[in-house]
Amino acid sequence: MNRFRKYVYRSWALLRQNPLFSSIYILGTALSVALLMVLFIIFYVKFAPIYPEGNRNRTLVLQYVQADERNGHGSSGGPLSPRVPYELLKGLPHLDATAAVYASWGAEEGRVAQTVRSAALPVSPKYVDGGFWRVFTFRFLSGRPFSDADATAAMPVAVLSARLANRLFGTTEAVGRQFLFNGNELKVAGVVQDVSWVTPATAADVWLPLALNPDALWETGDERLRGSLYVYLTAPNPSDKDALRKEVREAFRRYNTTCPFYENDILDQPDDYWKSCFRSSYVHDAGSSLTPYIEATLRPFLYFLLALIFIPALNLGGIIASRMDSRVGELGIRKAYGASNFRLLRQIMNENLLFTSLGSLLGLLLSYVCLWLSSDWILTIFDTNIDPAMPAPEFTAGMLLQPAVFVVAVCFCLLLNFLSALVPALLSLRKSIVEQLHQKR
Repeated sequence: MNRFRKYVYRSWALLRQNPLFSSIYILGTALSVALLMVLFIIFYVKFAPIYPEGNRNRTLVLQYVQADERNGHGSSGGPLSPRVPYELLKGLPHLDATAAVYASWGAEEGRVAQTVRSAALPVSPKYVDGGFWRVFTFRFLSGRPFSDADATAAMPVAVLSARLANRLFGTTEAVGRQFLFNGNELKVAGVVQDVSWVTPATAADVWLPLALNPDALWETGDERLRGSLYVYLTAPNPSDKDALRKEVREAFRRYNTTCPFYENDILDQPDDYWKSCFRSSYVHDAGSSLTPYIEATLRPFLYFLLALIFIPALNLGGIIASRMDSRVGELGIRKAYGASNFRLLRQIMNENLLFTSLGSLLGLLLSYVCLWLSSDWILTIFDTNIDPAMPAPEFTAGMLLQPAVFVVAVCFCLLLNFLSALVPALLSLRKSIVEQLHQKR
């Protein structure tokens, strides 16, 4: 402990003796860490389990089916019909829960009011079935979700966000209260904690039974598998996803044997949740099917990540090398008094770690400021179809203050310290005591 205090004291003394060097080094580290953390947090909030999509790590997604005519004359594709979740996939051995969500084209709009004489408020609705509340992890502040029976029977009930409940009734204790949605009277079944548009699969102001929207139950074609639904499937455990994926594909294969006119292709689905985020990006392959263009989308971010690691390390290494030249005499004197190369190397690395830690802490704060200032666009970088009517994404403390975020910051700090300080230190310590003392003279 005393030795650590000596390293900290010596490092602090060096920081005060060389304020220009220290400022450049800390600021350079901070900018590198800030850029890395912005990139990491974007990936984290889009793909990691966060509210209310806490089951992302065990969720599979079916978004499209393509019906190819067996005579080769054509094909058509789109979201799925109710027959897929309620008949075709029902009872699979590794299926824990199923959710069907209406895949609206463009921004779904609605207007709510407390009474016919009240001013109407614009809202974003989402039509879902009863399984939606089992697949996703909403926090109910009051009441409960509507059931499968309510959703099937088109019961006039709804679940409100806390924000909308407060605007309509002045409280989140609104269970049983009546309100108007697009002129139709509905009853509040429950109120949930607000959902950010960072999670567009679940975000809305009001959630309604699927059967209240006739378009949600639409199906077409002799195969009866195309409709207007996205289907979310959860396995009991993340390790069961591969087994569930095979069962889904086998269910479609068996169904295709009963279709004389069509071959239904699910395009290598169901996807892991993270992969489903890229299903809006398509390129035509050599055939008629469409496939997500994932590798080309992620490749620039991989190059950017490597640049964030190595370019700052090279620049900071040059700064450290110039500082080591000014300290080579000091190292020679310490060698003359018996200090080993290993001990001197450890001292240099520990001193540099203090500078890197200060820069990393500053970079972490800068990343939060950057995300806060740019939250209305930065989280849409993976989305090709952005609807300007959609509310801007919002970051919450739960998304940013995650242990994984700090682990990445610490690991990057250590890696940057290792890459930038090790080589200059080794080159300086290779010199003999005589060379070091002569250079000082």
